Amino acid sequence: MNQCYLKSGARLLGAVALCLSSASMAQEGTNDSALALATPSGKALRGEYGFVGQFSCVQTPLQPPPATGFDPEPPHSLLVEGEAVSVAGYGVMTFSPAGAVDLNVTGSLIGLDKTAIGDAPVTARIAGSCPGGHYQLLDNHRLSVEFPNCQESVPGFSASGGPLRFEGLIARDRRWIKLAMVDGGVQTYDIAIPGYPELQNQRACIQTFVMDRM
Repeated sequence: MNQCYLKSGARLLGAVALCLSSASMAQEGTNDSALALATPSGKALRGEYGFVGQFSCVQTPLQPPPATGFDPEPPHSLLVEGEAVSVAGYGVMTFSPAGAVDLNVTGSLIGLDKTAIGDAPVTARIAGSCPGGHYQLLDNHRLSVEFPNCQESVPGFSASGGPLRFEGLIARDRRWIKLAMVDGGVQTYDIAIPGYPELQNQRACIQTFVMDRM
């Protein structure tokens, strides 16, 4: 088993909360009634936004489901010892005028606790995607985005889970979008490692996206 993925037999060294992604080119809406899903004004986003993003997470060790790494009630205190990771990457968020949004990202993760001799702190070129998300345009040039589920993969390991929720601002001319994860929620991920039974872990993260229309 590749020690880049497990620590002490059960700790995922390179587990990523990677859901950085793609978001879209904004343009004036049409008369399609589906636009009401995106915004009451009938104007929606359309197309691709390129972004760079960064996030930091505290994640729990792998355990058989159901994972119970954080108290489900705010402020979501840890119930087990966690580990700190940080991720940076780039990608694209793609918006449709019906209120849908998809995200695709490539990034690298560093385990901030991986400082001992023999540790491999960096997991490079993680592929992440968040299909089936939705967004809503709000008053005062604000925007909310939610992805119910995201997938991540590196050789020998994959993860799937969520949800990820963001809030932020959009330019008047819709040339840029800035999003942040501010709700303090906890995500639960299913971890697939060949030769191991079903496993889960949980993550609490802070994350930002700075996006420009492509």
